[in-house]
Amino acid sequence: MDLKSLIYPRNLAVDWITNHLYIIESGSRRIDISTFDGERRAVLIADGLTLPLDIALDPIRGLLFIIIVINL
Repeated sequence: MDLKSLIYPRNLAVDWITNHLYIIESGSRRIDISTFDGERRAVLIADGLTLPLDIALDPIRGLLFIIIVINL
């Protein structure tokens, strides 16, 4: 998969341990995971994200943090 196919990449987090990118794809309201070169990409989270805004990663502890907008 080509990273050029992203509709609206909003933000990303870098995992320097596994050499992966975690990408907020706001156009599709999902989180993608990709290799650094973009050769392999998959959808990590596709459901339940109203509007993902930001993402952070702690690769040493294996933690992923996502900030989303929720309409109450």
